[in-house]
Amino acid sequence: MYQRPSLSLALSLVALCALCAHGQASAQNKWAGTVKVRVDSVLATDTQQRIDARLPPGMLVRFRSLFDFTAYQLVHREEKHTKCGRMISFSLPGGRILRVAPQSING
Repeated sequence: MYQRPSLSLALSLVALCALCAHGQASAQNKWAGTVKVRVDSVLATDTQQRIDARLPPGMLVRFRSLFDFTAYQLVHREEKHTKCGRMISFSLPGGRILRVAPQSING
């Protein structure tokens, strides 16, 4: 029978948010034609702790539909800019590295 730990690290979730900066080239906009990628590392536990207010409400709805944890805490947030097809690296808690290469922009 499987039991989840109630007071220790239960799960580390990573949420990616890729947002397109304005695609029109402009000498005044150094981010033109790039994609902003944000990686949020979230600690999920079965404790009676509060839910971190820094987490977007939409993210909490998604977590609750996928996982059965009672508390979520933002551990680390990192944002970077890149062009489609170019790989960027993010440092995750625990010394891990996540590499992301956006492929296209829709809309």
